[in-house]
Amino acid sequence: MLLDDVTLTIETEDVHVVVEDIPETRLTIDTAPEVIVLASGNLGLRGPEGPQGLTGAEGPVGPQGPQGVEGPLGPTGPQGSTGTGILMQGQVPTEGDLPVTGNTQGDAYLVQADDSLWIYDGVTFISGGSIQGPPGPTGLTGSQGPTGSQGPIGLTGATGATGDQGPQGIQGIQGPIGLTGPEGPEGPEGPTGTPIEYETAWVVGTAYQAGDVVLHDGIEYLAVNPSTGQTPPAATALTRLPATVVAPPVEIGTSFPALPTDGQEFILVDSLTAPTYQWLFRYLASITDAYKWMFIGGSSLQQNADANIVTPTNQGTYIAMTGGPAITLPRVGIYLIENGFTAVSYTDAGGGPGGKMHMSYDIGATPAVDADAVIAHVYSSAYPSVMSGRQKTITVAAPILLTSKYRHDNYGQTVTWTKRWLRATPVRLS
Repeated sequence: MLLDDVTLTIETEDVHVVVEDIPETRLTIDTAPEVIVLASGNLGLRGPEGPQGLTGAEGPVGPQGPQGVEGPLGPTGPQGSTGTGILMQGQVPTEGDLPVTGNTQGDAYLVQADDSLWIYDGVTFISGGSIQGPPGPTGLTGSQGPTGSQGPIGLTGATGATGDQGPQGIQGIQGPIGLTGPEGPEGPEGPTGTPIEYETAWVVGTAYQAGDVVLHDGIEYLAVNPSTGQTPPAATALTRLPATVVAPPVEIGTSFPALPTDGQEFILVDSLTAPTYQWLFRYLASITDAYKWMFIGGSSLQQNADANIVTPTNQGTYIAMTGGPAITLPRVGIYLIENGFTAVSYTDAGGGPGGKMHMSYDIGATPAVDADAVIAHVYSSAYPSVMSGRQKTITVAAPILLTSKYRHDNYGQTVTWTKRWLRATPVRLS
């Protein structure tokens, strides 16, 4: 049957079909490649199913659909086989330095050039990428660790540049006199001059001749005219030796120079004709107290008492005994005092327990005390105590006499003292 009052619109792109004004009809549309069949009529009985039609051509890909809902978690897969693992064999500088023989599956090397790990898979090496990740954030400062042990002494460094020249040092001690050289040829006779005669320290009332040289207050004077009783003129700043000028030969006298220079040396004696001591000093102006003359050599003041003495029974206080010994400290200053004896023994008439023996000294009018004493312990008359003495530094404000004193603490015995001695050595004087 033909279609009546039918209007069809067909667009080939999406095969859109519009059918209008078909009353009480059934429209069947069969499609085949490039064929559209339209039929219209009254609804009849359903015919038998036709054979399978040919597969049509694949249509164009449609647009991406929306994301579907995530499906449920699948079941756990079966356990995989055990891997071969890796065995670190060391490091190589670059990939080209990886070994080409003797490799076993799982051998691994670190390539230093890019910090990557290379693993042998049985055939060749494959890169596992860099084993170092990006730098992490700076961590918090840790607490102070314990002090480490002393490290070994390092190697000696290179010699540094020469430093600036230091200041002028003080003059050293005069060296010994050198050997006498061979006698030279005799020279021509010179004009008669004024003879120079060194007369040591100036003495008032002495008749000096022209050419005589005397020492007064640490300064040497030359007599230019015969004179008697003339006092050498007072020294001025111009007559003193500058610090940079070499000092004259060491002078000797019974008192220190009145105007000493820094570094000046002087030999102090108690007599210019029969000295009992000879002390060499050096003047150091930087010392802050009054005792600026430093002792640098010479003999000590010492007195020995070789004769034995016996202190009375129960002598608990200090007493003086025959022979002293005693010495006089001649000048103000600091001295090292040494005293002692060779041995002590006691008469044990009643089998006493022994005791302690003390040898000390008075300092002028100040009585002897145990703090300055040599102390001997004697436990039996059969065993005398052998002593070597003691040392102590004292400061005196004037010349003063030291006198040895003795006492003992034992009960009912007398004490015999053997070979006693007292010695003083200057440290610094003024």
